[in-house]
This record gives sequence, C-alpha cells and structure tokens, in this order.
Amino acid sequence: MIDLNVRGDSKNNSMLLGFILSFGFVGEWVGIYGWLLCMLAFVYVIFFARNDLCVHRSGSLLCLFILTIIVWYLVSLFYSSSDFKYDVYKSLAVSFYFLMVLFLALCYTKLSRRALILGFLYPLVLLGGVVAVIGLVKFFLLENGFLIGVLLDKFWSQGYPSGTALRSDYNMNSLLLLVASIACVRLYFYKSSSWVFAFLVFMLSAGLLSGSRRFMLMAMLIPVYWMALIWIERGRSSGRMLSSFGILLLVGIFTYALVGFVSSAEKFKQVRAGEAWQVLSVQGFKLRSVELSAEDSLVLKEPWRTYPEVLANTMSAQEQYGFESRIVRWVFAWDLIKDAIWFGSGFSYHEKFSCKFVACKHVDYPHSPILSAWLAGGVGLFFLVCVFYSLLGMLPVWRWYVGLKFAVTPIVLMIVPFSLLSGDTLFSIPAFVGSSFIALLVILHKS
Repeated sequence: MIDLNVRGDSKNNSMLLGFILSFGFVGEWVGIYGWLLCMLAFVYVIFFARNDLCVHRSGSLLCLFILTIIVWYLVSLFYSSSDFKYDVYKSLAVSFYFLMVLFLALCYTKLSRRALILGFLYPLVLLGGVVAVIGLVKFFLLENGFLIGVLLDKFWSQGYPSGTALRSDYNMNSLLLLVASIACVRLYFYKSSSWVFAFLVFMLSAGLLSGSRRFMLMAMLIPVYWMALIWIERGRSSGRMLSSFGILLLVGIFTYALVGFVSSAEKFKQVRAGEAWQVLSVQGFKLRSVELSAEDSLVLKEPWRTYPEVLANTMSAQEQYGFESRIVRWVFAWDLIKDAIWFGSGFSYHEKFSCKFVACKHVDYPHSPILSAWLAGGVGLFFLVCVFYSLLGMLPVWRWYVGLKFAVTPIVLMIVPFSLLSGDTLFSIPAFVGSSFIALLVILHKS
C-alpha cells in the first residue's frame, strides 16, 4: 500500500501548502476569517521554509506563463467597461495568491508530495461530508414543504437551491462533492477509516439528488478510480477493497432508497400547486415555522424535482442533450467575436450577455473560458488559455502513475469539464484554480 504516513517540519510545511490550495473549495464557505487563517498559514510556511528555497526553472517558466495570462486579463479589464468588474478583480486576486503559493511550493526543495496531497484532501473530505449531510437534511425538509430561512434569505434573488444543494449554483455544489468523493477514495485506501467511508456514501447520495447532470456523468469516474487504485496496489489488500466497494454500492442504494421513502412527493406537488411553503428559522434558541406570504410565493423561483430519472429526461435530443442553454450562448459569443476577432473588446460582453439572457439582473457570460478569453483579449489571450488547458490535460496523462497515485488525474478529469462549461475567465472558479495548481505541482515537483 502507498505509504502516506508523513512526519517532520518539511512535511508540516507541505501539508500547509496543500491546505492553502484547498481554499479554492473551502474559501467559498468560510468567509473572511477563513481567508485570514489561510494567509497566516502562507506566512508560516515562508518563515520556516526560507532556508530551503531554490529556484525551480521549469516551474518558474510555468508561473511566468500563468502570470502573463493574469496580467492580460487585467489589461483587458482596465481598457473596457463592465458593471461586474469587482467579480473579475476578486477572482484574479485569488488566482495571484494561489500562484504565489504554487511558486513557493515549486521552489521548496524539501516538499513532500504525499504530505502536500494530504493537506489538500483532508479539508475537502471534512467540508464535503458536512455539506452532504446538511444537504440531505435540507432535501428531506424541502420534499415535505419546508424551506430553510437562512438559505432563502441568501439566495432569494437567484432562487432557493434545489435538491440537496446548499447554493444556487448547484453545479459548483456538486463539484465539491465529486472532488471530495475522490479524496475519500484515496484516503480510504490509506487507512480504511469508517468515517471516510460514511462520508463517501453521504456525498454520493447528496450528489445524485443535487440537480446536477454533470454529477451523474462524472460520478462514474469514482468506481473507475477505486479499481485503478486496486490495480496500483498490485494485489495487496485487493480482496478487502473489492469487498468494500460492494458494500459501498449496497449502502449507497439503501441510503438513496431511504431518502426517497422518507420524502413526500405528494406534499411537494401540493406545495407547487399553490399551498404555502413553511419557512424554518431560528429565533433565540427556538426553531420557528412561518408561512411564506402569497406575494413572496409569486416572486420566489421555486425549487424543482432533482431525482436522477427526472434529470435524465432533460438530456433528450430535443433539448440538445442538456446543452441547449450553452449552445445559444456560444453562438452569441461567436457573433460578438467576429466584430473584434483580433484584439477582442474587453469585458463589455458581460452587459450584452446579461441583458440578452437574464434580463440585465445579474452577470452572464458565454460559459466557456476559451470564448470569454477571445472576447476579452483577442486571439493572443485565446491562444494562452488553450495552451493552459492543453498543458493541464497532458501532464496527468504523461505521468499517469503519479497522477493516479496522488489522485490528481481523476481530479483534473472532473474539474476541467466544469470549468469549460461554467467558467467565465480561466480563473473565475477558485476550485478549478486550486485543483489545477495542485495537479501541476504534484506532476512537476520531483520530491
């Protein structure tokens, strides 16, 4: 079995670097105080690793390449008008911070890749498990006509999250569950901990009920990775792991069936037909329930059924296999590109997409970082972004054994489709940035 049991100061520094990059996921949930903790961890590593730093030549070229893309976006943003500039600045700032972490880790001569990946995976397992459990409880309440007041207040303008999702963008919610599931598989092969196994079951159940078609498709990589790890182990404990895989399937089916049993489809239909939603809120130390007013019920974008069989019906040929909303945006993006094909037109496309597709209510974009790059910075930025995706896709294949051993290959296979179908700029999804940097770091650093 791969030995991931690491100790020592260099290992602590390596784990902290992995922990910082996990904030691509964790940072969306912990707020400003969590980011302050993340910054303190970075300062700690710089202080205690300062005597073991040496310039990594190929890594320095990689960081310079990524920095060029960030600067190009900044220049395009500076010379264009957009009411949504803050979101772009924020994502570029986070990406620059992660880039500094990447450069530090590449230059750290005593970096342990095993400790690095442990520091990255453990926070994802803990966060994913908590999100999955809360999501399943929220799903049960939703099926029985109850909304959670905190979620309703936070996502009122975008609509109450459907299914088990705890945020309006259920695809990003499911991305966390997918990558955390891969983390569970890797850690389960390390220690066979029962709590890791339980979290994996909850994550898979919550993901299937989140409303994300991408989760349904990408989740097939989880058993494939499980079998790949059994092969890498070359027979050691393979019988036990095959038995555990069978138990996982049985427990997962039972959990999914239990959720369906305790849910009330009839009550859900009654509420959608006109009955008032009950809103749960905590006042003092008491849990209270109030009826949503008739006026609010008319305004609320209500949640919808998220069972896999319902989602499968939305992937028909009539709806272009679930890509209908993306294709119309890609066509519109190409029409805009043709007006400024060489040098782009900056980020003015934000307003054009917003007013065409979401009635100018909030930011919208092509949902393709490649097309967005062409719109914002012309052919040059388009080329650089394509090179980054190509590099990210090639490295885990080129060094496939290391990629499987440290779980970065399945993570890359999951995050790239999400970025290509949901991102605005290359750096607009922090989870993609943190995951791609950890993958590049594991592949390139010869520790």
